Amino acid sequence: MINEQKVHSAKRQNFIIILCWLLYTCSYLGKYTFNASITSVQSFYRVGEDEAGLIGSVFFFSYGAGQIINGIFCKFYNKKYVMAGAIMISSIINLSIYFGIPFNYIKYIWFVNGFALSCLWCSIMLLLSENLESKFFAKAVTALSFTTPIGTILAYAMSALFVQWFTFKITFLTGGITLFVMGIAWLLTYNKGALNKQEVAYLYRETSTAENPKEPSQNEYGKRKVAKPVIVLIIILGIFSILNAFMRDGLTTWVPNILKNNYPVPESLAIILTLVVPLFGMVGAFASFVLNRKISNPISLCAVFFFGEAVTITCIVLLFKVNMWAVLFLLGILNLCAHGIANLLTSILPLTMRDKVNSGLLSGLLNGACYIGATISTYGLGVLQAVGMNWNNIFIILIIVSILPIITSLLINLVALLKKKA
Repeated sequence: MINEQKVHSAKRQNFIIILCWLLYTCSYLGKYTFNASITSVQSFYRVGEDEAGLIGSVFFFSYGAGQIINGIFCKFYNKKYVMAGAIMISSIINLSIYFGIPFNYIKYIWFVNGFALSCLWCSIMLLLSENLESKFFAKAVTALSFTTPIGTILAYAMSALFVQWFTFKITFLTGGITLFVMGIAWLLTYNKGALNKQEVAYLYRETSTAENPKEPSQNEYGKRKVAKPVIVLIIILGIFSILNAFMRDGLTTWVPNILKNNYPVPESLAIILTLVVPLFGMVGAFASFVLNRKISNPISLCAVFFFGEAVTITCIVLLFKVNMWAVLFLLGILNLCAHGIANLLTSILPLTMRDKVNSGLLSGLLNGACYIGATISTYGLGVLQAVGMNWNNIFIILIIVSILPIITSLLINLVALLKKKA
């Protein structure tokens, strides 16, 4: 029996958006606790940038691989228990660092942490695509676009506070407790917002018929054949995700080191100043939503943001030795552009393209690609520092990386124009 009132309830749909927002935001307290404390970890365990950076890369590798695997299989999950289980596993892992697990074992448990948390995003995107009417997509995308910057700010603020007044290990204790409480809350409230399988199928048939009245084949939920042009588009955007994350997550991890090693600021202040960078990410996430209405081609819109990244990094190179505050502001602008791309690829497109490809699969593939770039940059930038490369030269490498998608977009648009004229 289909409960039509529940299916179309605005209160229910708003509730599931809020619940997903809370879960994913809290997940950053288990995901970024190590990166936020990386400078303290180095000092405490007396290890170099390459050894500390390896742990971040191990996490990103397992998280990225897990995104792809979970993107394929998330349609089979019981999301109530799988997602609660993932957040609780991360809780236990964070608590183990607080209780003093040896450094040599951290890379192994952080690998498990990455794989456990990797099921969340693709499952959330699929859950929302199944449980929301299309008129709620804008609200969902806007809400979820703030999870990454807010979660990152919370993780780094927590680390800065505890480094200054206590010890970095309290960061892992607080993160672990928060995650465990969130897991319990998810289990207790999930059924209030989520539909059952019959209600999901009913909602899909109804919305599909309303949006595509001339395409009855779209009405059967779960049976969508991905067209070849869509596959090509996903491959291109996947490469863009790798390049964008290479810059975003590498810099997010190493900004405290940049400030501490190049400017006269204490470690706790370096972490606090790092919070300015994700604040710009909120603006970028919203900008991608607004600009997507004007530039519907995702490749072209990505190129706009990549152009902003190239210009910003060039300015950083020119001002790096001149003024710390100018560099910090420019790092914020860089984060704005990077989050704009990330939000477009992992939030907006999976929901708006749900009639062309499974939302969980698409978000899993593109988010997985993001973490391939993050894996390379977190360890790679640590190695480059360890061998003595200065940040000016590293920024030049990042400029080259940001130019590649711009050239790709220009070539694709040129080919399309020539075909149109022919």
